[in-house]
Amino acid sequence: MGGSMAITILQVINFETLTSKQSIEVLQIWGKLKRRLLFRLQEQTLKSGLKVWDDFNWRNSTTLTKSGKALGIFGTGMIVYDNARQHGIKSSEFVVDTVIDVGSAAGSMAAGAAVGSLFLPPAGTVVGAGVGLGINALANVEFGPPLNNSVIGFTKDIANKAVDGIASGVSSVTNSIGNNLKKIFW
Repeated sequence: MGGSMAITILQVINFETLTSKQSIEVLQIWGKLKRRLLFRLQEQTLKSGLKVWDDFNWRNSTTLTKSGKALGIFGTGMIVYDNARQHGIKSSEFVVDTVIDVGSAAGSMAAGAAVGSLFLPPAGTVVGAGVGLGINALANVEFGPPLNNSVIGFTKDIANKAVDGIASGVSSVTNSIGNNLKKIFW
């Protein structure tokens, strides 16, 4: 807290005893703190949401938690199965599409849960995760002509083109090195 104004914890708890200038200062500090807390909460929730292997930790879980974990495992399995069916398990498209699908689903649910936790924990967390799941579902809805793709589909296309470009560049560099080494040694 700045300046010569010393604000005690008791004054903050009993908000009415603060002067208007002190009240404004407390509200400004609270606003900054709240933004920092929101960012940290979203960051931690996103990180934990991307840890797919946590779906397999069943110790000390309630029936509701076990049901949620089972749905998480089922959803991840369906994503992997669908991408393997579409591209074959040995293709780069399989890997890229699976990473984008799992990441977008986990990220949207984690962000929704973090926002929901701010308003009404623990029910807000569940509702927020559901809203995040709905947003992810909307991101997977394909647009009609002329686009004929979804937001996630566009993301997959861009990522696959980037991976193909990198693979092509690496391949041409290694071929060039190999050809030059052939000239030197053979």
